[in-house]
Amino acid sequence: MARPEIIEEPTEKKSHFWLILFFVFVGIFMFIFFTTFYEEGMNIPLTGNVIKTNKTVGEIIVNGDLNIPASLPINSGMKTLGIKIKGPVLITIGNQEIHLNKSSSFVIENYEGKFTIEANVISNLHGTADQVFLDGTPIKEKKGTTKVSFDRLDYNYIEMREIHLNTLSYSATGILKINDGKFLINLVEEEFYVNDFVGDLEINKNYLRINGNARDFDANKILENK
Repeated sequence: MARPEIIEEPTEKKSHFWLILFFVFVGIFMFIFFTTFYEEGMNIPLTGNVIKTNKTVGEIIVNGDLNIPASLPINSGMKTLGIKIKGPVLITIGNQEIHLNKSSSFVIENYEGKFTIEANVISNLHGTADQVFLDGTPIKEKKGTTKVSFDRLDYNYIEMREIHLNTLSYSATGILKINDGKFLINLVEEEFYVNDFVGDLEINKNYLRINGNARDFDANKILENK
């Protein structure tokens, strides 16, 4: 009886099989890797993409350092308004008129009112507050709110905590981070626009620092000319 003949597969076919298996394994691994880590910790520079959202109020996180707008009118409420004064100023608190020198600073708590920031000047501040601190000393005329006003002062630093702005929009230069840095936007004299902003604003020397939440942020208004 003849022995059964054993026919071995060509070595070339075996090589193709293992090569295909290797690529399948790598493909599965890369798919799992990117779907797991793509949105976590990876900064995506925007060069032409569009951010649009139907999220509820406060779900878009906006922070960054921008140039100071030529004119920034404020007509809103905020938890704290702190100002370091560059030059002398006359401030009216209730029925008191107080002169502050250039090294003074003051903090207004629960301020509600208006003022305008232009370059290194704050002008036409008129509003009410729960309390005013001058160089750390509380100034209070009576219980409840107190009227606070001044015509003009030069400042070194402004801090606005928990301020609400219906709209903040101007031609800006700087870096913006959206949603904890998941999106980075580099602005060069381009329109910066957010709706219903709640958060903190700081103005120090030549920059505006913004940190808070917004209801609406449409990158079309920033990127439409790119």
